[in-house]
Amino acid sequence: MEESLTLIYPIDTAAHYDMDYLVKGMMPDNQKRWHCDSWKVTSFHPDQQSRPPVYAFAVTMSWGKNASFTMKGSVDVDMLTEDMKRFSKKEPIILLGQTVGTSEG
Repeated sequence: MEESLTLIYPIDTAAHYDMDYLVKGMMPDNQKRWHCDSWKVTSFHPDQQSRPPVYAFAVTMSWGKNASFTMKGSVDVDMLTEDMKRFSKKEPIILLGQTVGTSEG
């Protein structure tokens, strides 16, 4: 099964998110460091009733079902959190997960 690490960031004007550093520097470096198959950054927007989102964006790193290791033992969450401080003054919510179903079967 595919495993993932998701970081969810709150909306906060004092956070000073550096999206350019995140997308062009930090995430490509993290992909090499932790050998993830893919990563993505998702920016959230208001819903159909124009209600603002609860979170600003999420970062997801994924390891495929043929990964030769499990994420829990491979990603140093403390190291990742320290790296994130270069990107933002706000700490994310950190979620470790395993895919239980997809449209791909």
